[in-house]
Amino acid sequence: MLKLGFVIGTRPETIKCALPIIEIRKDERFDPILISTGQHDEMLYSTLSVAAADFNQDGKLDFATIAYSVPNHFVAKQARIVVHLNQIK
Repeated sequence: MLKLGFVIGTRPETIKCALPIIEIRKDERFDPILISTGQHDEMLYSTLSVAAADFNQDGKLDFATIAYSVPNHFVAKQARIVVHLNQIK
């Protein structure tokens, strides 16, 4: 089974990814993994619960801070991301 990781942080990302994630879950060849950046956790759950009541977050990266830029945070947290992804089984 091939694992596919979806890193989602904002409401628009969640809305755009919800249907592809749901469709991929139907295919036995794939195991979709949902990872939250921590930006809008409450919204992520409420948006996905409308689309898939049993959808759980598989991990949380905690990128969210008051002022951040994705490229800078990615570089700063790259090692942590790799460790987190290696822990997903």
